[in-house]
Amino acid sequence: MLSSSGDDHRRTVVLTDGSKIIEDIVTLDDGLRRIQYRAGGGDLPIEDHLGTVDVFAIDDRRSLVAYSTEIEPAEMAEAFHAAIEEAVAALPSYIDETASSSAR
Repeated sequence: MLSSSGDDHRRTVVLTDGSKIIEDIVTLDDGLRRIQYRAGGGDLPIEDHLGTVDVFAIDDRRSLVAYSTEIEPAEMAEAFHAAIEEAVAALPSYIDETASSSAR
């Protein structure tokens, strides 16, 4: 992913190849620690998509992130898997960076 911008209702994601995906936020629940979004437009041939991210507390310093995607056509699943894997792998550094910024 190259960039992401938007608000609590809609966001635009620009992929490294320049493709754009417009996503509608379906669920944004701080109490459940869940976000769900649906790809609602953009440059890719997506017929139906629902992405879900849940964060489960393990203890005071650790959490488990569960990320699932339902997508049609099925051929798009592999491309989304690679992007999701990259995004989840980058979470620790993003959280550290965000925590450092807010501590200043």
